[in-house]
Amino acid sequence: ERMQHSGYVRVLEEVVDRYLADRGVSVGRMLRERGWIPVVSRARIEVRGDARLEEPMWVTFTVTDLLKDVTYDARMDCHVVRDGRLVRVATATILHGYAVSRGTEAGRLATLDPDTAAAITAGGR
Repeated sequence: ERMQHSGYVRVLEEVVDRYLADRGVSVGRMLRERGWIPVVSRARIEVRGDARLEEPMWVTFTVTDLLKDVTYDARMDCHVVRDGRLVRVATATILHGYAVSRGTEAGRLATLDPDTAAAITAGGR
């Protein structure tokens, strides 16, 4: 009858994928063009209330910081519409970057070039 923690994990994965694709730096593109694969160093989800079946859910995703041009910190908030108002039911944070998957740098964290960093931060460095 209510959303479980694992459901919020799936929502976080989906919102990150959609965010990156919307900014032209999708996971598939980065892998094809640069050989970069996503790396998540930390993900935390705090369930703050129940989201019941069939309640409309609003999800926001915001990049909050770019760290040393290697990783970015972001936040996801989930709200349901209940009694005509938004009620926050979960908050998540994620520390995300890329690892190089081929060549002499394989296995190392990728350094985000200025264009990629601007895309990820929506130009708001």
